[in-house]
Amino acid sequence: MPISSQLTQSGRELRDRIASACTNEILTSGAGPSIADGADPAVGMELLDNPPVREVLNDNSVEKLASIPNAPVYEWHSPTDVLIPLNSITTLHRYCGGGAYYTSGFSVAATIPARLPKNVPSPSEVPLM
Repeated sequence: MPISSQLTQSGRELRDRIASACTNEILTSGAGPSIADGADPAVGMELLDNPPVREVLNDNSVEKLASIPNAPVYEWHSPTDVLIPLNSITTLHRYCGGGAYYTSGFSVAATIPARLPKNVPSPSEVPLM
């Protein structure tokens, strides 16, 4: 979906920086600024209300996905995460209510995996129970 015309110069620079990036680089690049910092002020937050943009966001949202996982889910999260605050996670109750095996691990740690101390396991290193 072409949105380049709706981005500011800094928005286009961010887009170019993360176009082929992995998770850590995307997180470190995107930490701090909001969509208002990267969208043309004439468009502003209306970009999120654009029906095609909203459709793409909804299609890629775990929160909006109607199904319940049939494999065990382990969520590792820091309560100090500034990118995804704990109170914004709504899937836990829906998954548990739907019968999913769901385990959460919370650790006050850096929110960006690349900045974690070497002795803090990443989510993929923590065994499911």
